[in-house]
Amino acid sequence: MRLYIGDTIKKLRADKNVTQDTLAEYLGVTYQAVSRWETGMAYPDIELLPEIAKFFEVSIDELMGIEYNPEKIDETINYCLNLRETDKAAALDKLREMERKYPNNWKIKSRICHTLIYPKPNNYEDVLPELRIYAEEAKDHCRMKDINEFQFIANVMLRTVPEEEIDMWKEYLPVYHIPNYYLTMINRYRERNDNTKVIHFTSKLLLDYLGMMIYILSMFESDSEQVFSSRKYIIRLIDAVVGIPYAENGILHNTILLEDRARCLVQLAAACIALGRIDEGLDNFERSVDLYLMYVESLNCDSFTSDSCYIEDEKNSRNTAEYKIGLVELWLETLSNEFDWLDPVRDNKRFKMQLQRLIDKKTELY
Repeated sequence: MRLYIGDTIKKLRADKNVTQDTLAEYLGVTYQAVSRWETGMAYPDIELLPEIAKFFEVSIDELMGIEYNPEKIDETINYCLNLRETDKAAALDKLREMERKYPNNWKIKSRICHTLIYPKPNNYEDVLPELRIYAEEAKDHCRMKDINEFQFIANVMLRTVPEEEIDMWKEYLPVYHIPNYYLTMINRYRERNDNTKVIHFTSKLLLDYLGMMIYILSMFESDSEQVFSSRKYIIRLIDAVVGIPYAENGILHNTILLEDRARCLVQLAAACIALGRIDEGLDNFERSVDLYLMYVESLNCDSFTSDSCYIEDEKNSRNTAEYKIGLVELWLETLSNEFDWLDPVRDNKRFKMQLQRLIDKKTELY
């Protein structure tokens, strides 16, 4: 029976617009060998099939002309994930067998990585060598094309690598994966019985979700009574979790979510004014400007005592006058355009005084 693998290689090579020489050099064979495969005069050595499949980014089944069935693959993966609870070795053997058959399927590779660490091995050092093979390959081949599987592998590495490698693997996570990063670190340190770090990352996770809650509420609320009630609640909640911000000996403390607190206070001030509680509204507006100016000052590296709850390593890039000027200008523009409920007090002396404080800060930064 003739195998049509040569025809498949010829078609894939044409689709990829590469020469026989290029493929031959990648595989470490002569171009004459590739020519013989494509004309049906010979077949590639069986040991070359995974490399050929990897080069063309197809499965070995596809290379051999066998129908590729992703649903069947997912079904087998799920079977292995259930099997690992009772027979981890058998689950790994089955997943590795699938990986040899489908060398470009990163879902299989990522599930191998997770099965290596779950259920937890006696010593992570025993599984790290195999994990590193998949992780390094993932950095080179699947980081953009299969981003979800790559993030899955990166999180596995964060659970297992030595402490000095954590920052490197964290760099591979986009900002929107930061909550998952916190969860991974909680699990990492819970396994190591490091309660101090468990509490640290749990707090960061809670603050991250709190920031999301503030954003979501600001999108959907329009009734002044609702805004008044919810913002008072959110501000009390932030103060309870983080602590009230204050300065001592030139050092700012409890600066996490300062910008969110300032925005909440402006919304609370606007709601007060809309409800006819003018003095209370102006009091809250003054507090919001206090906090926003404190937020700008907190971006100085030498006085910054709490990391941003979104990107912990951003403070050096933020310590520039240009960045701070942009923040103040943005806040002035926001106060001018986004808060219609403030319109009744825009000519009020107290209100103008607070706006002038922001303008003075911008001038000072110049």
